[in-house]
Amino acid sequence: MDIIPLWSSHYSFGKSILTLDKPEKINESAPISIFSIAKENKLKEIFLVESSMSGFVETYLNSQESKIPVRFGLKLTVCEDINDKSDKSFKTESKVVIWLKNSNNKQLNRIWTKAATDGYYYIPRISWKELQNLWDENLSLSIP
Repeated sequence: MDIIPLWSSHYSFGKSILTLDKPEKINESAPISIFSIAKENKLKEIFLVESSMSGFVETYLNSQESKIPVRFGLKLTVCEDINDKSDKSFKTESKVVIWLKNSNNKQLNRIWTKAATDGYYYIPRISWKELQNLWDENLSLSIP
């Protein structure tokens, strides 16, 4: 049975202790890079689940340089209506992870932007309808 570790970095809400720095020898008295862990343990790829897009460029560049592919997933809250900014709207929320199938993040960036601006109510969120409108073949979805 294969076990696939899912990682989150310091770019996620809640701040992981793991970074997306270039792989180096692991120093126990310093923050540890996910790329260093992957390299040391000979992982063929990294499955990264982040709660924002702010670390995507660093992830992409360090993935290319280290030659360790990254499967990038954005953990996001989906709700019934992003315009409903009431306590009642919390009952319609679900968590999803939207995965990039390749390095084309244009639509994922649009989804994140919509969630972080128009849909923001304590946290970034998007409606199912908006998510469907912005969806394309470069994305896949999982429900945690």
